[in-house]
Amino acid sequence: MKKKFLQISITQGFFIFALLCLLMACEEKAHQDQIKAVAKEKKPLADIVEKGKAEVFQVTLSSYPVKEQTVSLEPHRKSAQHYNIAPLKKPNGKKWRIAYLEGGFYEHYFLNLQALTEGLKHLGWVSYNRLPKFEKYDARRFWVDFLSSNRVQSDTIEFVRDAFYSSEWNVEERKQAKKALLERLSQQKDIDLILALGSWSSKDLATYEVRVPVVSMSVSNPIKASIIPNAQDSGLDHFHTRVDPNRHARQLELFYHLIRFKKLGVILEDLEESWSYGSMDQVIDLAREKGFEVIACKSPVYKESSHALAEGTAIECFQKLSTKVDAVWISANQGISATSIKQCLSPLLKHGIPSFAQSNTERVKQGVLFSVERDWQGLGRFHADIMAKIFNGAKPRDLPMIYEETNKLAINLKTAEMIGFKPDEELMSLVSNVYTELAE
Repeated sequence: MKKKFLQISITQGFFIFALLCLLMACEEKAHQDQIKAVAKEKKPLADIVEKGKAEVFQVTLSSYPVKEQTVSLEPHRKSAQHYNIAPLKKPNGKKWRIAYLEGGFYEHYFLNLQALTEGLKHLGWVSYNRLPKFEKYDARRFWVDFLSSNRVQSDTIEFVRDAFYSSEWNVEERKQAKKALLERLSQQKDIDLILALGSWSSKDLATYEVRVPVVSMSVSNPIKASIIPNAQDSGLDHFHTRVDPNRHARQLELFYHLIRFKKLGVILEDLEESWSYGSMDQVIDLAREKGFEVIACKSPVYKESSHALAEGTAIECFQKLSTKVDAVWISANQGISATSIKQCLSPLLKHGIPSFAQSNTERVKQGVLFSVERDWQGLGRFHADIMAKIFNGAKPRDLPMIYEETNKLAINLKTAEMIGFKPDEELMSLVSNVYTELAE
């Protein structure tokens, strides 16, 4: 009798386990279906032009149907608004342990991480004398040499030194980094929250395989990047990201208002995410509305090579675009860096082409005509507030994701002089930061 009862219990156990697995698989599929339903149909760049060196082509606006989306600024849920943000240890009295995942080196990841650190200090979760200065905006160095060192003091959180994962922009390494992190979560179980920087890492962690909270940062548009279904709901209990659906649309509108260009040049890397990085949906929307042409330069992605090749192709793109357009929109690109920007901008300065760097005033220091000031302090406090609420018991999905930045214009007057652009009083009234030289 006992043996029979044991057999029934085991059978029932397997049945319950199988049922749970089926439910998880169904939820995962539902989430992916929801993502696909809102993702815009677009052609990969590789289908438009053959792979190779930098190549310029005209974007056919009618080939890319843009779906209308109505975005409410109300959060999906409000049940977590009451959660505290005061420093708090884990229930067992230990510190919350934090890991980090990125697709590869990118200056904005460093700036986001630095802003988050300042936000956590403001809330009292960490303390330190001052932020270090690095010649290169390297998130890995910031994590290893500062955040996980004894220079940062905290009774409640720990940035785990060996929990920094990067794919170095390599597809195979991306798979390995994700695998290593997931294995650590399931076997060592020593991580309580993951910071996901950029689209690659955010996509990899927006899955039911992950059971610890994920705070996604530095994603241009997580909806267009098919990471979340909409601005009100991440679709996953463990996942949170920041959304400003119209941020780049506002910048583009401002650039057009100031320049009234007829042909806008853009540079796109030959991978799907570049459509999101470059805010191409917003570019095409505005092009249709205002009637200007979009001329793109495709640059190959050098996954396994040095940055020198990527930089060389970016320089080539700027050279080719400088004779075909009357303005250039500069978005994220691995070839546009502090070491290559001077050569990238040289043909634009020579041909008198105005430029706008997407949310990057560092580029204005280096010679780009316009950008908008990032509200790093506000952005850092937003993410720090989210982390604090999660550690105080909030479900990431329950917290609002929308954080809108204002357009505070930055201009380089030396660049304006070199290209023969004369800013008027209306323009200067919008400016919050003026640069008068080109940084070396």
